Amino acid sequence: NVATRTMSDLKRVASLTDLLNCLAALQIEYPNADIEVFVDSSFRHDLLSRAEKMQYEELAITRKITEGAPGVVGDKIFLKHASRRQGRVVSKDNFRRERAEFPFVEEDGRVITWTHMADNSWVFEPRIPSQRPFPKSLRNSR
Repeated sequence: NVATRTMSDLKRVASLTDLLNCLAALQIEYPNADIEVFVDSSFRHDLLSRAEKMQYEELAITRKITEGAPGVVGDKIFLKHASRRQGRVVSKDNFRRERAEFPFVEEDGRVITWTHMADNSWVFEPRIPSQRPFPKSLRNSR
């Protein structure tokens, strides 16, 4: 969700430029991290410019960006991958519905939230885990 926005007409638009700028900022903030970029299968369709679409295709072919399979909930794929690798996730999502299956999202420092500042810089901070108990209705809904 780093590079996708919902416009006033509720249309989703994606920005490869934003995604790559965020990646560059992450690489500066976490120089020793092995950063993998994962996007939902709809990301390519939400790009507006032809130039970004072409650049995206090249990044996907060379595996610099991993795209989720169509028809699969993207969060589940990258959360499973992060769980297996003991990785961190960069997202503004609170993963409320995924907490039962992926409890690591409640661990200190495993989810990093971000803010894209007006000066085009990025600020990253570990999300503070919720202190509220996980609702039983969501725990049993799977």
